[in-house]
Amino acid sequence: MAAHSFLWIGDQPIYACRESYIPELLALFRDSERVDQDTASFVARGSVLARRLEALGFGYRASRERLQIFDFDDGSDDPGADFDSWSRALRAEVLGSGSGTELSAQEIQDREDVPAHEWGGTPAVVLRAVLDQWTRDVEITLDLSDVVSRGHVRDAADLCAQAFEEQRRGARVWAPLVILAEGSTDAEFLSGALGVLYPEMVDYVRFLDYTQKPEGGAPALARGVKAFAAAGIVNRVVGLFDNDAAGLDALRSLDAKTLPPNFRLVTLPHLDFAADYPTFGPGGLAHLDINGSACALELYLGIDILTGDDGELSPVQWTGYTAGVQRYQGELVNKSSVQSRFREKLKRQLQGGVSAPDGDWSGLALVLDQILGAFDE
Repeated sequence: MAAHSFLWIGDQPIYACRESYIPELLALFRDSERVDQDTASFVARGSVLARRLEALGFGYRASRERLQIFDFDDGSDDPGADFDSWSRALRAEVLGSGSGTELSAQEIQDREDVPAHEWGGTPAVVLRAVLDQWTRDVEITLDLSDVVSRGHVRDAADLCAQAFEEQRRGARVWAPLVILAEGSTDAEFLSGALGVLYPEMVDYVRFLDYTQKPEGGAPALARGVKAFAAAGIVNRVVGLFDNDAAGLDALRSLDAKTLPPNFRLVTLPHLDFAADYPTFGPGGLAHLDINGSACALELYLGIDILTGDDGELSPVQWTGYTAGVQRYQGELVNKSSVQSRFREKLKRQLQGGVSAPDGDWSGLALVLDQILGAFDE
């Protein structure tokens, strides 16, 4: 009987590879997800792999567009219906040709392949489609133990890292997602938040290095997006603008339709609590909706960070009128204090060995989710 490596969703096989492994699948795992040193088996949650696939451009819509579905038509006029029906058929096939009867372990070992070999699309596309048919907390296992123990694959502590590097060199889709933000603190805070909220994603995302002193601000970001596009950057690039008047005004200078397909332009997401936020203006203190006028990244650092020693939210000061979008621009009064409090919070989180994020990280989660899903819109 030949040696095989297997990809499993829960207790069911999705892919098998005779006397080797599929590099595209191994590259989706991290070496830290190895079960133990004696077993060349890697385990990750479905939600983790889905997030990694989306960062690589394999979101729902992108996968549907890439997938070649042959001789499959459910009669619907919905352009996504074939993909949905096809992905449900995948799950049915995995569970035993739609009968609901699971394949036994012996049947799996006796077969030279499993159903995925007969499906269209690359392994990443197929996995993304199948994941939609399982709960996101399902365990995904890539087991290389058989091919390693029999000497078909040389074991190493960095098997996943090697596979990821091979994929990165061979296909531009595996190049890291590049985030262009409005300034150095944005890059600093988002990079730190990624390490806290989605540490499994740090190899898939890069933020512009502001240590080289590039110009900051919304207009500079717009110019940077144009420069990256003109230079033919092959990475997927997200231009992230503040949810304020300056950010919206800068976006007016860019036409997303003229940018290469590997570029996306987004603004920081809507904040519910910012719809009734304390502001200072000519008329004094007033609670107003500051979405689209004053929501820079500092507003997303957490209610605990925005709250000062007096127990009150740091207010926004109106600074001027932006004629291009016909609204006022605002900025936090105690911006530097808010930034300092967040740096302390981030330091405690990263150095304290806390298993779960401490405090309010909901705003930054919204931002990171928007970035990681930018190519599935």
